[in-house]
Amino acid sequence: MANIVFTPAITKHFSNVNSRKKSDGGVIYIGVDGNIIYRAICYFDTNILYSDIELDSAVLRMYAKAFEENVKTPVTPYMVTSSWNEDMLDWDHQPSFESSVKGNSVIVSKDGWYKWNITEIIKSWIDYKHFNYGILLKTDEHNSNDIKMFYSQRNYYYSRQSPVLEIRYKFKNPFSLNSRNSISLFEEHTTTEIFMYTTWVNVSMYSTCTYFVHNTGSETATVHVQVSPDKNAILDEEAIILVEPGSTKSINPMHFSYFCRLAFKSYFFRRATGLKIWFQAQV
Repeated sequence: MANIVFTPAITKHFSNVNSRKKSDGGVIYIGVDGNIIYRAICYFDTNILYSDIELDSAVLRMYAKAFEENVKTPVTPYMVTSSWNEDMLDWDHQPSFESSVKGNSVIVSKDGWYKWNITEIIKSWIDYKHFNYGILLKTDEHNSNDIKMFYSQRNYYYSRQSPVLEIRYKFKNPFSLNSRNSISLFEEHTTTEIFMYTTWVNVSMYSTCTYFVHNTGSETATVHVQVSPDKNAILDEEAIILVEPGSTKSINPMHFSYFCRLAFKSYFFRRATGLKIWFQAQV
């Protein structure tokens, strides 16, 4: 059995009104403060796990600073199911989440470490049932004075209290080529005049992969593949495809890499269109 510990790439809260509590101060807020509702998103880059593994357990740990110790607040983590932009994250631009795919609810009543079992969420990512868009944490939002503060990974003075994701797993038996292991992933987007991107996919274990793009709108879109060895050094592949309204086009990565994603934007300035994007691969 192997263990691996992740620290979050992003931790950020948002509220239903403009608030003085900022997410860039090394803390995040979850709960209700008067008429202000706070929710938080925690994103861990787990692409290293997207291989032939068998998940044993996944535990999210966060350090709380409780405002009202006499208010016992249940905090629950949910699987986020749509893309979001860190710079635009607010109540009106929050992503959707799946209420049935979640971790256990934990009562937060005093300062200290708390842990949630989120094995079901991580397993859904590893099995390619859903993309990793992160984890949303919220209370039941029934109590008007149950707000809690947690340290984020940006807190320099309390770095040892940063959130962590602890995963235990083991490698499965080597697969046979006769099994023809395959995956199929789906995203839906609306284009803008600047490039947007699908989620990175670890394609290192697949021999063939294809993106299919269907234009559901009334304007033309342009798409191309990006590949990367580590998701930081990024190569734009030269093949650029125009996807006209109502049409479906396919595009394949031309280079071997560990990771790939699709870049897309509107072909004409300020003429948005809708795209349905499938990623399919097999050994």
